[in-house]
Amino acid sequence: MASDPESTSLAAAAEAAPIVPAAPTGPALFEHDGLALYHESWGHEQAPAVVAFHEAGHDLRMWWPLIRGLSDAYRIVAIDLPGHGKSPSIEPGTWKATDIAAFAAALLAAEGIDIAAAVGCG
Repeated sequence: MASDPESTSLAAAAEAAPIVPAAPTGPALFEHDGLALYHESWGHEQAPAVVAFHEAGHDLRMWWPLIRGLSDAYRIVAIDLPGHGKSPSIEPGTWKATDIAAFAAALLAAEGIDIAAAVGCG
């Protein structure tokens, strides 16, 4: 069974494409209520916003394929959770999901984002 030459060339192009998205517009540590976390932003400031939370054991780089695919149409804000990626470690058990939600809300407000979709896994 012969493979379709067009499908083969598309697959080769996809494999050759860099997985790293374009440079972020807002890499920084942001602090809210004693919690400092690293984040990066991609896309246009006026585009609909998406905030991305990675799963335990990973960091915001797990979202690079999503960022590459959506940053032309959306503003993506990805956060490194405590002790992951470029975020500082904190004492285990000293933060909970509601702290991360409050942090994300404050970060989005500081970025001028009034509403955002959230994506996560884990």
